[in-house]
This record gives sequence, C-alpha cells and structure tokens, in this order.
Amino acid sequence: LSGIDASSAQYSSNETAISVTWQPSSTSGVSYQLTCKRVGSGEVSTVSSPTPNATCGSLQSGQAYELRVAVQKAGFNDVITRLSNQLTTLFPIDASSVSFTITETSIALTWAASITEGVLYRVTCRRVGTGNSTSLPPSKYLSASISSLQSGEAYN
Repeated sequence: LSGIDASSAQYSSNETAISVTWQPSSTSGVSYQLTCKRVGSGEVSTVSSPTPNATCGSLQSGQAYELRVAVQKAGFNDVITRLSNQLTTLFPIDASSVSFTITETSIALTWAASITEGVLYRVTCRRVGTGNSTSLPPSKYLSASISSLQSGEAYN
C-alpha cells in the first residue's frame, strides 16, 4: 500500500473549514481519510473520501490544525502521511457596522465585534496620496481614536 506525497498537497481555508487536495496514491482501489486535529486541543475532525481531496468542516475560527491523510485499503494497514499545519481564518468585522466621529485632526471609530472569540483589533489610518500611516497597538476594545492627523487631508 502506497502513501501520498505530502508536497503535492494544496490547501484552502475559510473561517470554519480546511480543504485539501493531493496527488492520489499509486495503489489502486484505495480510499482516503483526512484528519484535522486542533493544535493544543483534543478536538478532531475526520472525513473519509474515495477521491484525493477532502474538507474538514465545523472547525474553530482562527485556529491551527494538524493535518494527516490516511490511505486505506481492505486487508492492509493504513499508511498515514502528515501534512503541513494549516490555519482557519478569522471572521472579519462587518464594515457597515463601523461608525466614525471626525474632527479636524482626529478620527474616532467604533465597531461590532468579530464572531471569532479572543481576537485583538488593529486600527491603521493611512493618508491618501502619501502612503504615510499611523497604526495603533492591537487591542481587545471595540473602539479606537487616532489623533494628530493633518487637517484637510484625506485618510483611509
């Protein structure tokens, strides 16, 4: 029974799922099992597939997962290949929920929380045309204020 080549794996992810595609085993008549284990946790998601691709779903947002593919065939021991760890993405904030208070030299913002728990928010204000920017340190708070801005200039 032949395993898979870990370097052939291609990954994609979103907030709650990781999808993997790999080159098939050279052994015919096999099936595959993708295992996604959350790093630092006992949480495991396992998906069986007759084809060389699978998706682990219902994962936690913003977490790292250890991935393994088992090649399976009746009458043989599984051949397990460890793949690269992958991250699920963070849920973004809803940009339409951001409110602004603007003065001549400052911008204050408030926003609704991401549904990903335990995140920090980083606010960056970039002056249009120059690329000069000001960033605040990451914070758990749902508001921020940037001051000492140039009066009459555009920022994003």
